[in-house]
Amino acid sequence: MAEIVSDDLVIRAYWPLPQWAGQRTSYGVPLVGAAGVAVVVVVARWLSIGMPVTKPEWTLLLLTVMAMAGAVHMAFRYDGTEIFVNRERLILKKWFRQPTKVSVSDLSRIALCTVQFPGRYSTIDRQVIFFFTRDGHCVISLYWRFRDEDLTQLCATVGIKPEGSWLDSVPQAKLAERFPGAFDQRAA
Repeated sequence: MAEIVSDDLVIRAYWPLPQWAGQRTSYGVPLVGAAGVAVVVVVARWLSIGMPVTKPEWTLLLLTVMAMAGAVHMAFRYDGTEIFVNRERLILKKWFRQPTKVSVSDLSRIALCTVQFPGRYSTIDRQVIFFFTRDGHCVISLYWRFRDEDLTQLCATVGIKPEGSWLDSVPQAKLAERFPGAFDQRAA
């Protein structure tokens, strides 16, 4: 459930893993920590051996580094996204990026859909929420990793009823047709 801090509604992404005691559980720090410890242990073992490194040891190092990269990616994806919203403004914060700030008075539409991205063997479906300004430009597009209750609270706070649903599938190549003018180069 989203939490209210001062006058802002704060919405954080949820991991697709068990949530303990009905609270939002963050798995990012433990995963990155465990992967980091594994990398340190493998490198320390190499340094203590004092002889040439064999192929199995290179494979072990590669696997631990890949686990570390995967843990950082997942932490960025789930723990690194927050939405702060009140009746005047909406701020999307992501790690390593400038926050996106939009005045609620500039928003006119919120659209939900499932975007079909081309994959190697089939399409990859991602639930996406788009925020449009009065002139029709998309100012925020966000993969939805939040709960439906959070979406309800967000829409109630900004006073805009979302259009569409997660059942509306749109191929990535046809987004400009589905939302004309929304993805011009002039859009932020």
